Amino acid sequence: MLCDYLNARRHEVKAYLRGQLSPSRREELNKEIHKLGVIL
Repeated sequence: MLCDYLNARRHEVKAYLRGQLSPSRREELNKEIHKLGVIL
């Protein structure tokens, strides 16, 4: 599951996808997603 790879909770991933996550946490997840090679 994506949450496991990102070290994030499910609600954080949902908030990220909806654009409702804080800018600092969004940047952290962006970096982790980039490392995985996932394009969203």
